[in-house]
Amino acid sequence: MKKVALKSLVKSCFVGAIALSVMSSANAATGTFAVGFTTVADITITEVQPISFGTTMFITNAGTCTMNVATPLAVTMQAELASLSGSNFGNVAGSGCVTTAAGAGGNQGGYFRLTGISGADVKVTINSASNADFGFVPSGCAIDHDGTAGANTDSCLAFTAGTPLTVTLANSTDAGGTNPVDKQLMLAVGGTITVNQALTSATVYTQNFTIVAIY
Repeated sequence: MKKVALKSLVKSCFVGAIALSVMSSANAATGTFAVGFTTVADITITEVQPISFGTTMFITNAGTCTMNVATPLAVTMQAELASLSGSNFGNVAGSGCVTTAAGAGGNQGGYFRLTGISGADVKVTINSASNADFGFVPSGCAIDHDGTAGANTDSCLAFTAGTPLTVTLANSTDAGGTNPVDKQLMLAVGGTITVNQALTSATVYTQNFTIVAIY
């Protein structure tokens, strides 16, 4: 009698478990859903005005020439900075060149525009360059936008060649100069040239340097 009762109980539990499993399966649901994203826009670098030391350089080995880029033109820099006058931007002087006021010998500082995500921080590195004829060590500043339309509130941060500098792109609130500046910032670049060997007179010499910008 006990064996029959135990057998019936086991059978009953087994049937109940099957029923519960069927009920659980019947009440379950599976859904398939998408996950996605949109990649950010690449940073672009545009040359607004190329750097040129003009017709000012001597041919003697080891001569140096430095371009003044401490005060770039405020409107060109799209910044809220009354202190940027532009009066000496592009002056050159040194043992390797004729002391020349900006533009008088074709000498001019460079302007470069970075464009990316509105209000985002960007790490900018302006690298030196050298070849057999001459070396170039850039100097200058990059506009760091503060995200407001207040007068004289942005900064032009001096950079060191080869060292990343963190600056902020303008947002839609930044007023800047006379141009819309959202998603942008400007770089003013000059620097120092060192002659590496005796050069040839009345000859054009050029080489490339790099500007690297990342989020």
